[in-house]
Parts: sequence; C-alpha cells; structure tokens
Amino acid sequence: ERGRSTNTLEAYRRDLNRYSAWLSQKGVTDFAESTERLIGDFFSSFAQKTEPLSRQPPGPVLFRLCAVFIFFWRKKTI
Repeated sequence: ERGRSTNTLEAYRRDLNRYSAWLSQKGVTDFAESTERLIGDFFSSFAQKTEPLSRQPPGPVLFRLCAVFIFFWRKKTI
C-alpha cells in the first residue's frame, strides 16, 4: 500500500470486495480457495457485464484483480 493514492487503494478494495461477494454466491468462503476456473469465470462474467455491480469498463477492474492474483500467486497464497 506504500506509495499508492487513496483512490487507487479504494479501487483495489472495491474490486476485491466485488470478487469476494461473487465467490460467496458460488459457495466459496475463503479467497485462498480461488481456482483458475473460478477466476476465469469471474472475469468472464464481468467482461460480459453479467456481474451486477459493473458500472465501469471491465479493463481496469480485470487489470487490478490480475495484479492481486499475481501478487498472491508469487507469495504462494493461492
């Protein structure tokens, strides 16, 4: 979080909350249980605008979530 603007951090927080809510709808209770398929399904639903909270273009959201997944993947968390 160091060196990030408040707006950037809020955007990441909002996107992670959106993903977490989507996981809950799928019956997944732990972020670490994310699989390639779940992540792909979420990206697809968002890109196809079937994600109900999507008011912005999918590109920035997908970029931020990819960055988060890469971070956790490198840390071997997911």
